[in-house]
Parts: sequence; structure tokens; C-alpha cells
Amino acid sequence: MLDVLRRPQQPWVSRYRRDVLSRRETWAVAIVATLTMTVSYVDRATLSVLAPSVTKALDISNEAYGWLTSAFAIAYLVGTPIAGWWIDRIGARRGLLGSLLVWSTIAALHALAPGFGVLFALRIALGLAEGPSFPGSSQTVQRVLSPGERERGFGILFTGSSVGGMLAPLIASWLYRLHGWRFAFLGTAAVGLLWIPLWLIVTRRAR
Repeated sequence: MLDVLRRPQQPWVSRYRRDVLSRRETWAVAIVATLTMTVSYVDRATLSVLAPSVTKALDISNEAYGWLTSAFAIAYLVGTPIAGWWIDRIGARRGLLGSLLVWSTIAALHALAPGFGVLFALRIALGLAEGPSFPGSSQTVQRVLSPGERERGFGILFTGSSVGGMLAPLIASWLYRLHGWRFAFLGTAAVGLLWIPLWLIVTRRAR
């Protein structure tokens, strides 16, 4: 028994990687997982970009807008630990795919909000739905990369949110200029749909 405990345990990932995936394929999976964080930050940041127009159109005060911001943050805080447990059970491939479809739908529904109450409920729903984004992405990097490459993988993973925060103002502002704030919510939510085929392609052998 003691010998078994002392014996170095080969990670499932290392055996899996050598037998199934090439180095290029493992990094493709890790990079697309990073894009999950990019998509999530675009969807969550769109409201802050469009806030002046949304608050004016829906007659939302500054105090009420603060509650909208807090609603998402609290829901995300509560939902992420639960989402981590769920991702462990269902797996990142299916978990991230399902989560992104749900939160993209919720993000698109922001375009139909008639007032503060509905928008408040949508912010809570968005925070809960985006909970799996980081646990699923980090699990993917942990499992698909070899031990010597994981530090670099996690470093790249954390850039995903920064890229999303950078792109959100550009995309949302451009869409707003085209057809207004409601159209901008629909457009930024549709960005996530571009991620789906990439994820299915790069993970088809990594199930």
C-alpha cells in the first residue's frame, strides 16, 4: 500500500495527449478555451458600454444602474463555485457548449427588456449562466496540456478576459451606431455563435 502511494502517478492527461492528440491540437483546444473567456466578457460588458443609451431609454437612475451591476456580480460569485462542481460532473466539452448557448440567449434577451425589473432579472440570469466559463476553460487547459506547458497555458487563458474587455466597446459601439442599443445587444450575443464550430472542431478528438 505504501509503495502505491509513493509511486508517481501519471496524469491521465499526459497519457491521453501522447496517444491521441498532437502538440498542435492540444494548443488549439487551449486557445479556443481561452476564447470562451473572451466571449463571456463581451457579453457581460456590453451593458456598461451601452449604459448611457439604455438608462435613458428605460428611465433607469444611476442608483438603479448600480443595482444592475451588482446583480450580475453577485450572481456570478454565487454561480461559479456551483458551476465548477457541475463542470466536473458533465465535462468541459459539453458544459462549456451548453453554458455558452444559454448565456448567449440571455444576453440577446437584453434587447427586449422593457424596463428595470426585466433587465435586473436578466443580469442575474447572465451571471449564473456565465459561471461555468472559467471553471470549464481552466479545466480544459489543465487536462489537455502537458505539465511543462500548463503555466503558459494558464497565462494565455487569463488574457481571454482582457481581450473581451477590449473588444466589447468596439463591437457594441459599432453595432449601436448601425441600429441602436437593442440591435447592439443582439449583435454582441451573436459573437458567441462563432465560437461554437471552433469548439466542436478542436475538441472532436479530445472528448
